[in-house]
Amino acid sequence: MAKKKPARKRAEGSKEAEGPALDGKSPTPAGSPPSGEAPPRPDDAPAAGAEAAPEAAEAAPEATEAPATSAKKVVAAAPVPIVRVGAPVPRRAAAWGEPFAKIARAFDWVEMRVLFGALIGLVALLVIWISLTGMSAPLESDSSEGGVFRAILGSIVLGGLTRPLTQRLGWSEGKRAAATFAAMGLAILLAPMWRKVGVDYFGHLKTWLQEGSALTMLGGLRGVGTRVTILLALVGGSLAAASGKHINIDVVLRYTPDRLKIPVFALGSTATAAVLLGASWGFYDYIAIESFNFRPAQLQIHEKGEKYEQTSVGDEVAHVQKAVGQHLFLFRKQVGLDLSALPHVLGGGKWDDPTRMNGKQWNELLEEGGFRERFTKEEVDGILAQAEDLEASRIPLVVVPGGGSARNLLIPTMNLMFVAGFFIIAIRFLLRLLLVISGHEQLEDDTPPPPIDLPAGPLPSGDGSAARDGKGVA
Repeated sequence: MAKKKPARKRAEGSKEAEGPALDGKSPTPAGSPPSGEAPPRPDDAPAAGAEAAPEAAEAAPEATEAPATSAKKVVAAAPVPIVRVGAPVPRRAAAWGEPFAKIARAFDWVEMRVLFGALIGLVALLVIWISLTGMSAPLESDSSEGGVFRAILGSIVLGGLTRPLTQRLGWSEGKRAAATFAAMGLAILLAPMWRKVGVDYFGHLKTWLQEGSALTMLGGLRGVGTRVTILLALVGGSLAAASGKHINIDVVLRYTPDRLKIPVFALGSTATAAVLLGASWGFYDYIAIESFNFRPAQLQIHEKGEKYEQTSVGDEVAHVQKAVGQHLFLFRKQVGLDLSALPHVLGGGKWDDPTRMNGKQWNELLEEGGFRERFTKEEVDGILAQAEDLEASRIPLVVVPGGGSARNLLIPTMNLMFVAGFFIIAIRFLLRLLLVISGHEQLEDDTPPPPIDLPAGPLPSGDGSAARDGKGVA
């Protein structure tokens, strides 16, 4: 038995000698410096030994706790390539499509801000309209909207003041909530007591906005809200068309082979843009004839017989442009009158107060305001105040030279947003078509299943050896 012990020690020594060979390096004798470093000088030997002693003492417990299999080196697993099953292969974007991509981004930048502004404006218009209607409801009205609005308004004000006040006093959350609800209930009970407050004041203000201001040309607050809603719909349609999120029937594209998808998409986008352009011109032609009194040659034949003046598209555009310019000119003049009336109305006065304007002041506005540059001499002379009416009071509301009322004057001009909206949506369809062809955007397809991440090789076995070795059939 004493002879076998040296053999066991020799076997362990051979294992220790084979351990470094796993790294592909030759064994290094104990005490020799690592490769690439100079051997220590004899003068440094005591210092090196002194520093190595505590390090060896600290490393000793760790060496005793190391497992017996630490001599085996574990090879790190190679990264497994991932393949996305069902994902479309992205195409390289062509350089010629970059200008169109910049134009599309510019459209997005403008339309997002227009959309945000229109939303804020629509909310503001609704709040103003509801507030004026509630505060100006007459007492003899059978409707209870005046009392209900005052109860809601009082609850918002008292509740909003009670909440931060109780927080400053250091009350608990339960007491704060109870105090807030109590304040809101008190506001509801007090609403009938101030039912008469502000009825006349807000009644005059609402009447001025609806009947005697620039909003009268736009159809009042309700007319402006209607047109803003239409604007939101058109801008939203343009953004949806640009991103491919518009409502469409894609059954043909869904079952089309991959190599034919882009040609089919191009055909559909071109046809849609053509329909939108035709609708844009149809709206323009209808508004020009019905709202701006343009008479093309066909209508002249019907109205005057054989004698007519030949017209063209350029004549129609020039006629509408002149009419829109005149309407906007009158709108600016009415805004000037509104600015002069604003302090008087906000101070509690009536917008149609007889002292605000007389015939002489009206004639000065016509002569010095640029009316003769926009309209003919006969049209301006027809709306001048006569000599006997120079001192008589006059309503401070512009009159259309040549006849016609200023009420709803700008509605035909606002209806031109249909023309511009359909035209821009058509451009957006064509822009997206060019971006898809150039590879700057991918053609969305709902037919393939959602992408699934799978390794490139076979699925790993229970011990994961295939994944660690990185072997497998791609």
